[in-house]
Amino acid sequence: MFQFILVPELTKTFLAALVGVLTLIGIMTRPFRWNEAIIAMAGAGLLLLLGLISPLDAFSTLCRDWNTFLFFLGMMGLSALAEAAGLFDWLAVQAARLARDSARLLFLNVFLLGSLISMILSNDATALILTPVVYVLVTKLRLPVLPFLFACTFIADTASFLLPVSNPINIIMLSHFPMDLFTFLRLLFLPSLIVIAINIVIFFLLYRRELQGRFQLERLPSADETVKHRAYFRYTCLILIGVAIAYVLASAARFPLSLVAVGGALVLLVGALCWKQTTVRETGKRISWSIFGFIAGMAIVVRSIEDTGLTAMFGIGCYSSLAETVLER
Repeated sequence: MFQFILVPELTKTFLAALVGVLTLIGIMTRPFRWNEAIIAMAGAGLLLLLGLISPLDAFSTLCRDWNTFLFFLGMMGLSALAEAAGLFDWLAVQAARLARDSARLLFLNVFLLGSLISMILSNDATALILTPVVYVLVTKLRLPVLPFLFACTFIADTASFLLPVSNPINIIMLSHFPMDLFTFLRLLFLPSLIVIAINIVIFFLLYRRELQGRFQLERLPSADETVKHRAYFRYTCLILIGVAIAYVLASAARFPLSLVAVGGALVLLVGALCWKQTTVRETGKRISWSIFGFIAGMAIVVRSIEDTGLTAMFGIGCYSSLAETVLER
């Protein structure tokens, strides 16, 4: 609308900032139980309707973030197909068996398992898939549920900087500030390990009384019960190991990690279809498609605010330049 009406730039800046703030408030409060994607897309649509960002700029912003969109698609596909193979259930049972009958060792193993899954399959896999698996497991073992749920929830974020693929936010960051794998590990790997260790110690202290008990190994399901199809399960493990290695090599070569994730998901899907373990439709149902609307909407909202110059005014531009200088060194 304002593309056809002469409006002071200060007014446009105020309106863009207002829409951005209202969008963030809406995402945090979720009025009328609206999905975050709907709120983000509504904010982006309002900016386009008011002419505070041109359709061409919005389109170029989405095209620029293709790596992020494909990475989310690939990671959700990998997680969904690994879940179809029973991998998460199998890992949870193995973590319990390695703990023998100690609740404390099982608590530690959940932290370690969450770190491993977050590192390779992203923190979303730990938060959204491992958490319910652990909940069912500890319920069967008649252990207090709350400590283990906190372990899954916190380790998902704590371990999200072990590798560039451990958190989709890392992909966004690396898209704007390219960084080789060695630099990423040098800056973030050791701090991540320290934070994980601190996390474990704090939660052990908080729940030391609840974790004094023991459980009966007989309550655990056997490995055969968790594996739905042995051949596809082995195939899934081999592919995920290959994907993990490819992640490291691609990060070192600065090759788009999204292509590795999507490629791995497609290979897993082919195996699942051959062994009739799932269908394309069932796999699609396991993917949260609304996340793409959320990313697209927020990308347009952020771009609109950046175009007003507010970010540079508040010093964010200076921090970006400083970050670029540090990375170059």
